[in-house]
Amino acid sequence: MEKEKSAGAVVFYGKWPSVEYLILYRKASNSFKEFYGFPRGKIESNETEKQAALREIKEETSLDVELIPGFRHEVRFLFKRNNQLVAKTSVFFLAKANTKQVRLTEHDAFFWLSFDEAIKKLKFKTQKELLERAHHFLHQYFKQTRLDF
Repeated sequence: MEKEKSAGAVVFYGKWPSVEYLILYRKASNSFKEFYGFPRGKIESNETEKQAALREIKEETSLDVELIPGFRHEVRFLFKRNNQLVAKTSVFFLAKANTKQVRLTEHDAFFWLSFDEAIKKLKFKTQKELLERAHHFLHQYFKQTRLDF
């Protein structure tokens, strides 16, 4: 079985509790189904997980972001490529965007959504769990640091 690893982030904008999360959208095509999700992509051989996440966010959205320390979540799933099973691990961080001005390169649309709106857009249980964990972490982070995002 082939194995792949990617990295990305749950990107947010704003001040707690009025944060918005970035959801990317890709239309269905011959090779994949319609998809709502977070920025992520393959980790290159010379990169750390965090470097890959920052690069992928920049490539896919043009955003410069700041990773919030202490959050790291893995999502594992299987999919088929050319009739071969692939085991994929995607590592996600939590990232603060300093602007909402997104320029897409690989997706068809983007949305800045409240937690409740974002959770409704996501289709997969693993994506919903990721957003729930990131949202909870962000709330705890704010309470502990008393920082004004």
